Amino acid sequence: MFRGSAVRLALETFLGRFAIWEERELSGNAHIQYPDVMFRGRTLRDLRVRAGLTQAEVARRVGIPSTVVSAYECERRQPSLEVAGRIVSAIGYEIRFDRVGDPWLLGHRLEQVLHLAEALPYQPRPLAEARW
Repeated sequence: MFRGSAVRLALETFLGRFAIWEERELSGNAHIQYPDVMFRGRTLRDLRVRAGLTQAEVARRVGIPSTVVSAYECERRQPSLEVAGRIVSAIGYEIRFDRVGDPWLLGHRLEQVLHLAEALPYQPRPLAEARW
């Protein structure tokens, strides 16, 4: 159960990179469950391949049939959040929930960055000559 304005479902790799699956606005007390969070099959497949695992190996680690892993990757089926977590863990990643920053603060920071960018001197560069 989560309280707050928004929650971001992310996969955190050991390199500290994030693959965003879905963002949903949550108000008050909300349970995250399908279809609130949409499992992305392509993301699962990419992570599985990057880890050097087959669908059968992932299925064995999670305790589900390999045909079900295939169905998840092809997005013919959606796993529960619990099963998605087990799959992601079996591949060597984790599911993490992060609060999304205050929209006003993020907008204010963006405005500051754009203002700074406008203050930088414009230095046009010549176009590279075409080589045939």
